[in-house]
Amino acid sequence: MKRTSLARRLAPLVLLLGACDAATPPAPSWPAGTVLAVDGEPVRAEQVERHLEAMGRLDPAYAADYRRRWVLTEVVLPLAYGRARAEASAREAARRAAEAYVAEGGQDAVAGPPEPPLAGTWKTLGLDLWLEVQGLEPGQSTGVVELPGRFVVAELLARDGDAYGGRERFELRLHAFPYVAEPAALATALLEADLVIVDPAWEELVPGFWKYHMQGDS
Repeated sequence: MKRTSLARRLAPLVLLLGACDAATPPAPSWPAGTVLAVDGEPVRAEQVERHLEAMGRLDPAYAADYRRRWVLTEVVLPLAYGRARAEASAREAARRAAEAYVAEGGQDAVAGPPEPPLAGTWKTLGLDLWLEVQGLEPGQSTGVVELPGRFVVAELLARDGDAYGGRERFELRLHAFPYVAEPAALATALLEADLVIVDPAWEELVPGFWKYHMQGDS
């Protein structure tokens, strides 16, 4: 009798605990290699690591963690945020249009008018574009390059040939194929995104200012 009475008293507690478990959402399942996520868009370690050698060419004095932090905040997170904000179909359509433009030798009218020339060192061009134009001569163009919120094809107009790579100046003409409404607005809006730190080892690489504004979780 005592056992039956105890079981009856515990039954509501068991049901309550079961309901709490059922209400707890499962933890997200991230692709292998994911270290961070921005608004649900995974960021893999390899996306950062592949730029480190280029940063070393710009200045060998840059420490490895400084390179990772710079690439993360200036290249990889903005790119991931652009992808997170886009419709998958819009991004795919922009990519196909850019590829068609290259295949047609720059004659495809869907590109619209080129943007105003972009001139400056790697800091103005951005690391991705800087890497793409390294082997080009004036008059030549890159393949399709993805930048935050858009794909571009860059035509090299001029370069000054400075022997120190970090000081060399370039002038480019960009043909853009956006997949979000205002790609230029992404840089400001990024700090409003949700940052999830998937791999705790990467938490120290995210600047505190970014974690504070993006409400990162570990």
